[in-house]
Amino acid sequence: MGYIGLKPSSIWTWPPVASQLTDAYRTLISDFENGAEQRRSKWDRPRASVNFRFERGSLTLDDIADIWRFYKDKQGAFRTFELPTFGRLTTIESRYPGSGTLLGLADTQDLTTSILSRWNKLFLENAAGEYELFVITSVVNTTTVHVRSGSLQGRVFEVGNPAYPVIKARFAQDIYSPEYLHALMTTIGIEFTEVRS
Repeated sequence: MGYIGLKPSSIWTWPPVASQLTDAYRTLISDFENGAEQRRSKWDRPRASVNFRFERGSLTLDDIADIWRFYKDKQGAFRTFELPTFGRLTTIESRYPGSGTLLGLADTQDLTTSILSRWNKLFLENAAGEYELFVITSVVNTTTVHVRSGSLQGRVFEVGNPAYPVIKARFAQDIYSPEYLHALMTTIGIEFTEVRS
């Protein structure tokens, strides 16, 4: 029997070769006749855009088929999903976090400023090389966060493994075919846009 494919989920799971996260702001600028200007910020925080690029040999035909099914399941740019940014923001510092809710990280400086409004989820690689999604409930200090109760039970992590922030996102555009999607992913990259509630 041939490959039947992955059932599309609510999270993107294909790590790219390169990831670029950029922040966009919405600033209104009014110019006056005397050359002065007035600037007003319309957003209280930036909106992220993410670009993933893959190498030709890094994606199998099965991967491409699964990504195409994922895209169709999301109805292009219509439906949202969880997107790990795959930008190495911090690393895991707890090998055996145990059954509690504390997770040690190398640095949470970028997390602590807006943890509950933007970076409230982490995509962690466990000791078996599998990725899992963890919801952060609070930040204790610059190297420790609380995650949802019970989610660390029995988990083992390698010190130094990446911890990627996760955003709610959508595909940036609607018009793809499997061939065009593959061509984009292996040349200029595929774009995602952060979705805010």
